[in-house]
Amino acid sequence: MSKPLVAALALITVACTTTAGTSTTTTATACGKPPGPEVSARSDLDMTVSPNPAGQQQVVELMVSRAGLPEDSVVGVDAEWQCWDGSQWATTHIVYRGFGDDAGQTIPVNSEFRIRIPSIGLALDEGYPIVIPQVEPGTYRIQDEALADGANITGFAVVEVIES
Repeated sequence: MSKPLVAALALITVACTTTAGTSTTTTATACGKPPGPEVSARSDLDMTVSPNPAGQQQVVELMVSRAGLPEDSVVGVDAEWQCWDGSQWATTHIVYRGFGDDAGQTIPVNSEFRIRIPSIGLALDEGYPIVIPQVEPGTYRIQDEALADGANITGFAVVEVIES
């Protein structure tokens, strides 16, 4: 499927999506430094953010590798930006992948905005531009899902945000 067609499908999906499959976390979450074991935990997906560390509002590339997954595995157009709330990773933003020159969007999760597009079939092993949210410097993670053999596989990449 061509990238322009995928982008068009993503726009149509955003326009038609409601609050189904949403996160309950709001941007009022107090973010802190995650414990070492959380930062070094093993992800079920091989994900990278490049460059990393990155500054606030910087456009970076988010990539999910096909390594260890079936050939027809795919990801959706969005992922979850998370911070450590003192006891667990909490979603504070939805990160939408961009296509070509479009860097995508990063939108805070709040009581009015709760749209997610879990899977529309974007190719793995291709990096997509994303925008780092306007957040305090610190350690965050991006959680994503790949659809493989009819099951969702969740993984994450740890991101260090530095002062811009």
